[in-house]
Amino acid sequence: MKITTENPIVGNGFIAKKFLKNKKKLIKSKSVLYAAGISDSKINDKNELIREFSRIRDYLKKFDNKKRFIYISSFTVFDPLRNKSPYIKNKIKIEKFLKKKNINYLIIRFPETIGKSKNKKTLINFIFHKIREGKKFKIWKN
Repeated sequence: MKITTENPIVGNGFIAKKFLKNKKKLIKSKSVLYAAGISDSKINDKNELIREFSRIRDYLKKFDNKKRFIYISSFTVFDPLRNKSPYIKNKIKIEKFLKKKNINYLIIRFPETIGKSKNKKTLINFIFHKIREGKKFKIWKN
C-alpha cells in the first residue's frame, strides 16, 4: 500500500484492515490511524527497524497538523521481560519521537491482537497452528 497523507488508514496488515469499516469515522473526526510497520515482534534486522522509523518520520513530515495522528504501538513497552527487544525498543523510540512532535497524537498500546490472520508469528496464531499441525511447543508454568 502506498502511504499518502490523504488516506485515514496507513497500513495494510491485520489491524489496518480491521479498521477499514471505520474509515468514514476517521475522516469525519479528522484522524489518521497509523497501523503500518513490522508485525514480527521477534525481528532483529536493524535495517528493517530503521526503515520502520524512517517511514513514520517521513510520513509525519507531510502530515496535516489539523488532524489527529493515532499510532498503534504495543502494550509490551511496559513488560520488563520483553521491552529490551529490538522491536519494543523501536516502538519506544517511535513513541518518544511522536511526543516531541508538535501534533495532536494518540498512542494506542494493544496487548495481543486476536483474529483470523495469516500471520503465524502472533502468539495466538502460533499456538493455533502448532495444535492444528499436531506439533509440540514449549509453555511456561506460572
